[in-house]
Amino acid sequence: LTNRCNLSCSYCYVAVNQGPAKRLDWDGLKAVLDDFFATPVPKKKITFLGGEPFLDFPLMERASTYAREKTGWGDGVVLQAFTNGTLATREQLETLRRLGVHVTISLDGKKEVNDAHRKFHGNPDKSVIDDVLRRIKDLPKDNLGVSLVFTAETVDRFLENVDYFYRMGFSRITFTPELYEIWPERKIVVLEKAL
Repeated sequence: LTNRCNLSCSYCYVAVNQGPAKRLDWDGLKAVLDDFFATPVPKKKITFLGGEPFLDFPLMERASTYAREKTGWGDGVVLQAFTNGTLATREQLETLRRLGVHVTISLDGKKEVNDAHRKFHGNPDKSVIDDVLRRIKDLPKDNLGVSLVFTAETVDRFLENVDYFYRMGFSRITFTPELYEIWPERKIVVLEKAL
C-alpha cells in the first residue's frame, strides 16, 4: 500500500523510507482488484504489505471490504496483512478480524532478540516489542500470526523464541532466516538441529 514505514529494521529487504513517498490510491487499487477477480484462478489470495500497511489503514479496510463484497467468504479469496504491529489499534484489528483478514505481525522473539534488529525510525531506543505486546495484550490471538526473522546471531535462541510466541497463543508462527548475510557453518549446524 505504501513504501513508507515507521521502523528501520536492519535486515529489511524492502526499500522503505527511501526517495519520495508513494502510496496506492483507491482508483488504481480497485482497477487491479477488478482485474484480479476477473482472472479464472481457483484459489486467490490478497496480501497487504508495505512499508507498513497500517500507515494507510482506511485503504486496506476499503480494499478488504470490497474483496468480500465481490467474492464473499468461503473459498472466494484469502485476505492477509503483514504488519510490524506498532500502529495497529484494537479497533482496527477487530475490523480486520470481522472482514476475515489474517494478520501476521513481524516479531523476532523476546525483547533482546527482537529489538536488536527492529528499530523505530527516528527513535531507535524505543522498544518495538514492548509497544506491540501492549497493543495486542488482551486480544484473542486466533486470527493473529507472528513471523520471525532469525539471523546467524540469534539462531541459538530460535526455539526459545518460537516457544515464547506459542505460549502467548498465536494461531500461526512462521519463520525465515535472514538471507542476505553469510552464515558460518557452525550456525548452519545449529539451525539444522533446531529444525
